[in-house]
Amino acid sequence: MRGNRPNHQISALRERLIDSNARSIFVNAHPKKSRVKLDLQSIAKLCQLDLNSSFLIDFLFSSSFKIELSNPAPLHEKIYQKWVHIFRKNEASKNDLNLDPLGFGYPLVLIKTKKKQLQLTPVFVWDATIKQSSTKLNHFSLKIKRTEMVTVNPSLLRYIKTLPQNNYTNEIEEAIKNSPEELIHTINKLLEKLGEKKVSKGFFNLPIQPLTEDLETTLKDENHLLINNGVLGLYANSKEPIIADFLHLEDEIISCNFKPKKNINPTHFSGLELDHSQQGVIRSLSKGKNSIIHGPPGTGKSKTITAVLHYALSKGQNCLLVCEKKTAMDVIYENLIQLGLSDYAVRITDVKKDRRLIVNKARNIITLEKKGGNDLFELSKIEGKTESPQQIENRIKNVKSTVGLISKIKEKLLQPIKEFNQSYSDLVLRVHTNEIKQLYDQLQLNSSLFAFNFEEWETILHDLSFAKEYLKTNQNPFKTF
Repeated sequence: MRGNRPNHQISALRERLIDSNARSIFVNAHPKKSRVKLDLQSIAKLCQLDLNSSFLIDFLFSSSFKIELSNPAPLHEKIYQKWVHIFRKNEASKNDLNLDPLGFGYPLVLIKTKKKQLQLTPVFVWDATIKQSSTKLNHFSLKIKRTEMVTVNPSLLRYIKTLPQNNYTNEIEEAIKNSPEELIHTINKLLEKLGEKKVSKGFFNLPIQPLTEDLETTLKDENHLLINNGVLGLYANSKEPIIADFLHLEDEIISCNFKPKKNINPTHFSGLELDHSQQGVIRSLSKGKNSIIHGPPGTGKSKTITAVLHYALSKGQNCLLVCEKKTAMDVIYENLIQLGLSDYAVRITDVKKDRRLIVNKARNIITLEKKGGNDLFELSKIEGKTESPQQIENRIKNVKSTVGLISKIKEKLLQPIKEFNQSYSDLVLRVHTNEIKQLYDQLQLNSSLFAFNFEEWETILHDLSFAKEYLKTNQNPFKTF
């Protein structure tokens, strides 16, 4: 099936991505007033470094070299605040998003935007680490991560491709060998395309150039687009791969073939114990409707999402779950493991690090399917007494009979009641909502007055846990509590 897509919408999305990417450190690395960028001269002032002729070679290529910061002088308080802010933002990214975006971009090149404005863009980007002392909080160490390859700035490569008479871009790889010789070789390829003079192998030994806010003045003074300076900052994932995909979509019409899978679970039930509102989400999805689930912490959103995934798998469907924070992803993944679905799920928190895991998972599934297996579990030898094939068959029939009986009973809950033209579950939610609203109005509650400290919150959690266990033990599933 070939689909006609609105080209103007794709172009608009691409332009929005480019505009957003233009504000990132990959395109605009000038520190100026930014709190998440520090140039090498500022780092040298803060850490009292001697930027001698061998400093850059040691910093970029020596495995034992690191920059130490201890007891910063009050004179450099603003620079120190930037340093601490970069460290804290990076730690937050690692904890919340499982990303470690701290990096060092070097050297810098002046490029012109569509609006003819000059911007400072890094040529190469190294991963970096900042470690804080466990005993002295104002003691830090900065180090470049040693790898065989170094990344060429993808935003700079895209910029080079937009220039006329592009004869050299294909020779520049996205990642090159991390050595002084290879870096100089690649820098000269870029300079050749920009119409600039080549640099010698002694470029790393030249003095570090200061960064002024007026880049036009810098260009006039230096008379060269290449700036011998670097910027430490948060090099979060560049949007260049997504932009490239949009460019590809604009150039080609992609054939789409959709073959819906056979629905192997025609019911509206997920197999998990849900309340009426949670079950309502499953019903909405089974009817092809979109749903938004919202609510404060502890109201069952994660459980509902787990039920949605379980329900989709039971129907033979595929699911992609995207979470902004790693902790939310971990909760859902642990829920799936407890349900025995670990073989059907794969968690991706880092595209590069988890690549091998995904490949192995896919390979195992394909291998099992070729053997004719309908599930992903390897057969293992069972110790002790085993049942005969007939006994196992009878057990399966009994389970299916029980499931069928429960489904028939629960199907009645979805039948509309004539007097109200709503199902039993809908009526429960309607009454519950009205009761809460009436009670709220009667008591004249003001939500802004309800605040509690940490100890009170712990007490509330304890009471809710007790209530949950009580309901699980004493509640009749066929009576409304």
